[in-house]
Amino acid sequence: MFHRLIVVADHKNASLIHAHGRKLNSSIRSLTNAHDVDNEKHKSHQRQKQHISFSSHAPDLKSNLKESAGNAFAKDICAEIQQALIEKSYDSLVLVCAPKMLGKLRKQLKSQSGFPPLEKELSVEACNMEHDMIESKIFE
Repeated sequence: MFHRLIVVADHKNASLIHAHGRKLNSSIRSLTNAHDVDNEKHKSHQRQKQHISFSSHAPDLKSNLKESAGNAFAKDICAEIQQALIEKSYDSLVLVCAPKMLGKLRKQLKSQSGFPPLEKELSVEACNMEHDMIESKIFE
C-alpha cells in the first residue's frame, strides 16, 4: 500500500501525519515555531527594551524578523521531515500549508535532496482542521 507523509503547516504550527493509502493514520510529529516574533517570550523581551526608540523603519524591521522566523521554521520542518524519513520509508510527500509557508517549504525542499517526490501541494489554512477534513481536501 502507498505510504504518504503529509505536512500540515502555517507560520506558527506544523504537523507531520502518516497516511496509509487514502486514510490519514496518525500524527507522528507536532512542531511549534520557536522563532515566531509574535510569541510571548519575544514580546516580553521587547518590553524590557522599551527605552530603545525606533525610527519609521520599525514596521520593516518587524516584517524582516517575521520573514526570517518563517524561513527558520521551514528549515526546522524540513529537518523533522528528514528525521521521519529515517524512521520510515514514504512513497510521496504532500504539503497542506498556508500560502506563505507553502512557498518557504517548497524552496527548502528544492534546495535539499533525499526527499520523496512531491505528490500534491495545497495552499490552505489547515492546522486547526480535523484529519477527516484534511483527507477530503487532499483526496477530493
